[in-house]
Amino acid sequence: MKKNTFLKAAFLIAIIHLLSFNASAATYSYTFIAQVYTAYDTQNLGGIDWTVAATGHTTIDIGFDGATGSPKGQRFGLSTVPTSIPTAITMKTSQIAGTINSILVRTAGSAPLDATVSVSVGGVAYTVNGNSSMPVLGDPKAPYYTFVGSGSGEIVISWSQPTTKKALFIKTIEVTNDISSGIESIKSNLSVTTANGKLTFDAQAGDKIQIYNALGKRIITKTAIDGKNSILFAQHGMFIVKVGNQLRKVIL
Repeated sequence: MKKNTFLKAAFLIAIIHLLSFNASAATYSYTFIAQVYTAYDTQNLGGIDWTVAATGHTTIDIGFDGATGSPKGQRFGLSTVPTSIPTAITMKTSQIAGTINSILVRTAGSAPLDATVSVSVGGVAYTVNGNSSMPVLGDPKAPYYTFVGSGSGEIVISWSQPTTKKALFIKTIEVTNDISSGIESIKSNLSVTTANGKLTFDAQAGDKIQIYNALGKRIITKTAIDGKNSILFAQHGMFIVKVGNQLRKVIL
């Protein structure tokens, strides 16, 4: 009997740990199914703003490859217009918070080409099997590259094409992160209660209230009143509530 009770308790602890881990981990994913960029600028991709910049070109020709069976996705430059081909491209965002564990990139080019793709987070290079850059292949069915590391801050996906003049494509971006990493270790007196679709907490007048979702995307910004504050909140999942410099993880 004692043995069965022990096993049940161990199993329950394991389930609670698993649920806690899944609640704090998140994955952002975006696949280009149509042309989004028409210039080197900032566009919203699935709720996250990504800024694309390029160098080495004198004209702009941006489009989309949606070929049946093996589409390459968003296109930058056109091989038949060499002046439109950048020698370097970057895609950047600072809107995914927490600890970034991996970034998956599916990219291709117009063969034959000499190009590479690399990823950094907060200025730290991420790697694939120890390599900080990977070749961009002409085959649109080329495998995904999953760059791994541990960091936070601005995500930068970089392409370099120093010797060829070929179009470059991006099909899929996938970011796995843990926004709650380190939250539990922060000494915070912030107490947040949840009831009847409301988040309630104490604050001082003028405190900045910010609520982030599991991807680190800020979804609410308000200014606190003195004393008890309540925010209607009907969403479900894991969120970070920041009031002034105080943080608290909330799971709804």
